[in-house]
Amino acid sequence: KREEWEHIDREASGLWEDASGRYVAWIAVHPDGDVDEVGVEPSLRGRGVAPALYRRAGEAVARRGVPRLRALLASTNIATLRLHEKLGFRKVAEFVETGMKFGKWITVGYWEYLF
Repeated sequence: KREEWEHIDREASGLWEDASGRYVAWIAVHPDGDVDEVGVEPSLRGRGVAPALYRRAGEAVARRGVPRLRALLASTNIATLRLHEKLGFRKVAEFVETGMKFGKWITVGYWEYLF
């Protein structure tokens, strides 16, 4: 929902729409470089969309002197862990069984990309 994006960095964040106006990719980034949310429609995955979203976000926050992007990633999402590693993110902290996802306790990691 757009109203949930009130506190995000509008320059670093973005929504991609298809021809019908349906959202197909997005990234929400806070002014301090914390990535709140990223999503890419399954049919667009593997086509460089997520790296493009991250590149735009990184360039925007770096212009203001923010030295990094940071994301909280679930250890159960292997595809997103691999993507972030490929983009140059590194795990800087881990919180064991700190959140619930699909009814199970999960471990999450704080991942960071320094410019």
